[in-house]
Amino acid sequence: MTAAADSLTIKEVQRLEELEFVIRAGWKTFLQVGEALNEIKESRLYRKTHPNFEAYCQDVWGWTRQRAYALIRSISTAEVMKTVGVTVENERQARTLQPVAREVARTPAPQRTPQTLQQAREVVQTRADTRARVETTIRAALPPAAPKKVEFVFRLEGGRWKGAVFIAQQPQHIEAATLPELMEKIQAALPQEARA
Repeated sequence: MTAAADSLTIKEVQRLEELEFVIRAGWKTFLQVGEALNEIKESRLYRKTHPNFEAYCQDVWGWTRQRAYALIRSISTAEVMKTVGVTVENERQARTLQPVAREVARTPAPQRTPQTLQQAREVVQTRADTRARVETTIRAALPPAAPKKVEFVFRLEGGRWKGAVFIAQQPQHIEAATLPELMEKIQAALPQEARA
């Protein structure tokens, strides 16, 4: 931990303690965690003990800069999706819905007709269903000898599946045109002894 030159007022110290409590207790309420992190960042409440927000997140929470900012971005995603009647229930859903939220945010409110809103809701449901279906399919296709800790992130972009499989935290980047091709490439990314 590197001490920074700036000191906090008593009020700022109290507020930092309150916000850190929210973060510790807040995994059930991911939006509160994002809001607390955002306030710590914007108000620079980390400055007494850390030179920057990234160092604070790493030292105090063990999070990378990307992880902290993803939690902060979930706030705006949830707010935008609320305008079209969609409630974001968790951080994973917020990540999945970010592209849809950006599209909704670009559409001025007066142009959001009932049809536009319904289309946005359908896209949200389709993306969430597709992601869950694909994840279930991929997990079911992994052979029994596959490493227990296999994680993957992917998205459908321009009609192609793009993403990465993390085996023992080593990324294997994958791109495929179809779901069966994606599954074949994930199988190929597994260690030889773990393949079906």
